[in-house]
Amino acid sequence: KGNTMSEKPPYRELEQRIRDFEKEAAKYKQVEEALRESERRYRNIYDNAPVGIYRSRLEDGKMVMANNRMAEMFGYKNAEECVSKYVAIDHYVYPNMRDKLVEIMREHGKVKNFETPIRKDDGSIVWLQFSGALSSEDDFFEGVAIDITARKLAEKTLRESEERYRSLFKNNHSVMLLIDPENGDIVDANPAAIAFYDWSYEELTDKKITDINTLTNEQVFREMERAKKEKRQHFYFRHCLASGDIRDVEVYSGPITVKGRKLLYSIIHDISERKQAEEALRDGQEKLARLKKMESLGLLAGGVAHDLNNILAGIVSYPELLLLDLPEDSKLRKPIETMQQSGQRAVAIVQDLLTLARGVATVREPLNLNQIIGE
Repeated sequence: KGNTMSEKPPYRELEQRIRDFEKEAAKYKQVEEALRESERRYRNIYDNAPVGIYRSRLEDGKMVMANNRMAEMFGYKNAEECVSKYVAIDHYVYPNMRDKLVEIMREHGKVKNFETPIRKDDGSIVWLQFSGALSSEDDFFEGVAIDITARKLAEKTLRESEERYRSLFKNNHSVMLLIDPENGDIVDANPAAIAFYDWSYEELTDKKITDINTLTNEQVFREMERAKKEKRQHFYFRHCLASGDIRDVEVYSGPITVKGRKLLYSIIHDISERKQAEEALRDGQEKLARLKKMESLGLLAGGVAHDLNNILAGIVSYPELLLLDLPEDSKLRKPIETMQQSGQRAVAIVQDLLTLARGVATVREPLNLNQIIGE
């Protein structure tokens, strides 16, 4: 009995062991609670993640695990329905895309940003981007999927817009240039521009717009200020051709974004003939205005001349009659002759006014009435 008692641990030691067990149990409980909390957080993230999370068998694509977002992207009500109904071959719009995915996975053990169209359960099409890795323990593929349908539609719209722009730009009969507003480089030119300037495409796109615009920077600035003041969207410049000829042009410009690059488009019209016609019209209008002014002056001069003629009739004729009756040595003869000469000069001035009024000079000659009557 004494030996038996000696083999048992002392009471204090037993008590210490119990306390140690309790501490270990408490630690285990804490670890267990932390694990449960971690699992809860993981499950919360998994269920509410904005991306699809899944695990599928690589061989046949059987889905063995999927979160709610994954189920939503494939058109199922919930994750359970997705796992139970999903058949990979039914959802790939192009089955060869799944073969390609499997091939990449087997070769590299992972895949990143693999894009493919997917048919949802209701038949509609969405674009998904897959990333994931092959499990090292089994032949299962684990990863995430992102719905990129909106981006694909935006890319398609942008591509179609650029194709329409390219078709409009290339096939337009108007001269069109694309210019980098930062440095003035001619980025692109349509066939109409090449034909107009008579440089090759390479030569033209190797130039700056200042190489063909003959106006100085100050003149360009003044023209832009005039356009702003006149509230017009076009400018008048002078462009140099390959031949050295200078052409007056009317330029319509505005901003445009091509492949994310902010450029300036310019539609250019040759208005050289129109400018010449406008100048000829201005010259004609100025000549017409001068003629009208001369006509008005002529009418005024004619009226004045007729009035002066009536006044001068007596001043010119009466001195001649007086001289007939005056003796040669009369003191009045010289003053009267001076009056007669002044009257004749006045008559000459009146004749000039009448010439201005008629626009044609007239010549007066003495006639022999007896000779005219005899003829």
